[in-house]
Amino acid sequence: MSPLDRPPASRVRGLLPARGRVPACFPGRALACVLAWALLLACAPARAAESAGAALALPATLWPGDATPVAGELFARAALRKVKYARVLAQKTLPVPPDATAAAAPGQGRPAPPASGASRASAPEASRAGEAPRLARLAGPGDGLALADYNEARLDYLFDSARPACLGFAAVLEGRDGRAVFVSDPLETVDRLDPEWVDSPAREGADVAQAPWASKGLRYQLSRWLDRAPDDTWRYSQDGPSTFLQRRFARDLTGVGAVDVVLSRGQQVQVNLVVSLDPEGKGRTVLDWYALPKRTFELGDGRSVLRLYVGRHLRAMAPGTKSVRLKELALMFFREDQERVVAARNVEKILFVPSGLPPELTRDGLPRDLPARAREVFAGRGELAANLSVLGEAPWKDMAPASLNVVWSPQAPESSFELELEGARLARVAPRRDVPALLAATVERCASFGADCDMDRPDGFVDQDPLWSVDFASLGEPGGRARPGVHPAFASELLKAGPRARFASEPDGLGVTCREGLSLETGAAFTPAPGDVVSLWLELGVRRQGLGAVRLEAWGAGEEVAVAVKPGLPAVLPRLPARVEGVRVRFEALGKGEMTVTLGRAVLQRSRADAPRRGLYEARYLFPETREARATRQGPRALAFAPSQLPPGARWLAADLSTEAWTVDDPAPVLVLRGAGRELRTPLPASGARMAMLLPQLPEGASLSLELEGGRPGAALECSRAVASGERLATWPQVLGAESLLQAGGAARSLRGLDARGAAAMAASARWMPLGALELPPGQGAVSFPRNPWLEVEALLLDRLDAPALDSLARAPGEGGAAAPRGSGRLVAGLTVLGVLGLCWLGLRGGRGARLAGALAGWLDAVPEAGARRAPGWLWPSVMACSLAAGLFLGAAEARHAAMAGSLAAVPAWRGLRARMGRKWPKVAKRASLHYCCGFAAAVCLAALLRLVGLAPLSEFAGLCGMWLVLAAWATRSRPDLLTIPGSDA
Repeated sequence: MSPLDRPPASRVRGLLPARGRVPACFPGRALACVLAWALLLACAPARAAESAGAALALPATLWPGDATPVAGELFARAALRKVKYARVLAQKTLPVPPDATAAAAPGQGRPAPPASGASRASAPEASRAGEAPRLARLAGPGDGLALADYNEARLDYLFDSARPACLGFAAVLEGRDGRAVFVSDPLETVDRLDPEWVDSPAREGADVAQAPWASKGLRYQLSRWLDRAPDDTWRYSQDGPSTFLQRRFARDLTGVGAVDVVLSRGQQVQVNLVVSLDPEGKGRTVLDWYALPKRTFELGDGRSVLRLYVGRHLRAMAPGTKSVRLKELALMFFREDQERVVAARNVEKILFVPSGLPPELTRDGLPRDLPARAREVFAGRGELAANLSVLGEAPWKDMAPASLNVVWSPQAPESSFELELEGARLARVAPRRDVPALLAATVERCASFGADCDMDRPDGFVDQDPLWSVDFASLGEPGGRARPGVHPAFASELLKAGPRARFASEPDGLGVTCREGLSLETGAAFTPAPGDVVSLWLELGVRRQGLGAVRLEAWGAGEEVAVAVKPGLPAVLPRLPARVEGVRVRFEALGKGEMTVTLGRAVLQRSRADAPRRGLYEARYLFPETREARATRQGPRALAFAPSQLPPGARWLAADLSTEAWTVDDPAPVLVLRGAGRELRTPLPASGARMAMLLPQLPEGASLSLELEGGRPGAALECSRAVASGERLATWPQVLGAESLLQAGGAARSLRGLDARGAAAMAASARWMPLGALELPPGQGAVSFPRNPWLEVEALLLDRLDAPALDSLARAPGEGGAAAPRGSGRLVAGLTVLGVLGLCWLGLRGGRGARLAGALAGWLDAVPEAGARRAPGWLWPSVMACSLAAGLFLGAAEARHAAMAGSLAAVPAWRGLRARMGRKWPKVAKRASLHYCCGFAAAVCLAALLRLVGLAPLSEFAGLCGMWLVLAAWATRSRPDLLTIPGSDA
């Protein structure tokens, strides 16, 4: 059993000798008993606190005599919940150059690109294998380019994952001392590797598994020391539990972007690279393995590739270097025996991947690194974002921007590739800061329809004007892994997916798998006014396999307009027909394979630049509404949903329905939905099915009913779970008033009736908000706090109706005590401090302070004589024990004061041990300062030991004792005379 697992009393006994008398230098047995008793008292309440529940328990004193319930008004001090948020302050669209396209080599098919808007580059031309890296300018000084005004650049592009291309940014600055070049790593956009690329004979590299291996000996060491020409032999050696395999190189790395290590059978390996940054190849620099960017690619045939982004690391570490040579490469097999490594040979080869940078960017040496990240929006469509904040730092901010360029190339010179740019833009993103969660959500909602909202202005917001919306999130299975099948009903006019489409509840929405393509028919028809801007906001889930493109199409008056849609960004129609007769969202598969996509939310909305400005709590936005609907039985085959079970604007009812299985002789079961004067019918596909029913437009206060017709005679219709969802236009006070703050008295409490003025006051500072009347039954109750995304509760107040009014408990103005004016209290405190300082000055003037310090130092230096009158040896240890025990009966502050005062007794207690220690260790006890320093060291060691065994209060007390002892040593350090210890030979 470990010391921490023992009972507290056993821990104290473990610190005492097992046999014999307690040494005289140790406090007596009484002290040990007092410490054990104090420890038991200290640990008991701590153990009780550990078992406390998470709910807030109400005090039992609310119910005097446990007889009558407590009734009163409940108040909560509520505040807005804060989140970290960074918003886009400004954005500028850059024109895509006409020649910024590349395509596959002739003879290789290419999937047809989707129709796009004005930002699409011109039609691609066929590019040949062996094409060199290319550079195209996005903007220059003539375009009003000011890179210091932006801190982010983004590129939208189309690509073929089977033939990936390298894509990056390049910024060129010019100043009096020359030019500075910043580039992002073009290899960042390559996120897949295949065996054909790795095994191509055109790859430049070095064999490992097929190369000769030999034991590392003195010859290799001498060759490295003399810098002789390397050979192709790999040397292995054993160093502790790990095996090293290394080889010397003389390889130029100036044009290399990455070093690939091809591994078989899931081998784990660490790579150490030694390079020379000298033009003559002298010197050795070891690249830090932990700082080196790296990534692992699975090839799908059991092998993997460990890619080390050496070019990116060198550009960040040594910009301007004109020559980089690889001197040595070592592979470390952690905790693997040499014999096993030699027999397995799981490292196949080393490949050197070109950087993809054109020569004009490296003529002055290695350019500087520009951090960037690439992500695949869905299959065949990606986004590259570069961080430009370094360009706004000294000394680069004083240099003029010469150009912002895009760089693209094949992954290898002989490889074919496909790339097409859709759009480019610059953005300025504000630093992350704490803002209310609802404010961050409002800015995101405004950005979803392209509105220019200013979160720092009181009237910086506009209303949302949706033309059509649908939310599939409620049809998902949050946190679920089963992904049950879903059967949409009455949604044939909304979802066009073909007869073989399959639907499932994904964790983040409705999953659709189909081959014939998918479209959402909005049914929107309207006549746009001059100045109207129509856009689509689309949210998709994680699963997007085989999805090649998404388009927004609008038609009318013999004209059709289409634009490419990117999830998470508003897709704006470039122009509108005079009369819009229909709008659809089309999802296209990549090639002719199967497509799987998870639908989240889609909103078609209209906005205007001259829309009226509103405050944060007056503007209206579209909010989802979801409720667990409880059905009431209207008969064995009928279920009803009351209006209170349906949210305002309910559009979906997802229900898990079941009935008894039927036979071929029974009539086919039909599910009948009745509501708002309409009757809809759909076949029940199975005896147990999850039905997602698109509801008709329901007026306020309408109810719904479900009835089963046909099926097994006498079989009942059961509903185990139902969720009703929809969307509504609402203001933030309406949303905050509907969210539950806490559960008390068996009911949910919320800020119902909250208006814009009350919400603004609550946002300015935490306020006591009324939550209605509360009646608690006799006994102890508890209050629970459900997760509220917008508000948090800081305190609760129960205003009892039978108690005195709250204002009667306050002191009348002008009375003394705690309610006295603050100015009077400060005056009294100031006079008291001045009086104490005056008394100290009178007591220490005239040399009294120096004489007092000398007397204290003399007392500390003196050694008590054997026959002199002195305090008994048990006195000071007893004072220390009593002060420690007294702290258990006092508050936290009083306990600290008692420990501080009691630990001061450690100085006379250790002084009394000096004569006794001098007989055993005369050299230690000769000098007073050394004697007290030894006491300090003993106290520190004791404190560490007590902390180790879990006795934190005793450890802190020992630390205080050590503090007083080191002060005593400091007070005696100026007396160099050696004192003779009675009974010693000195």
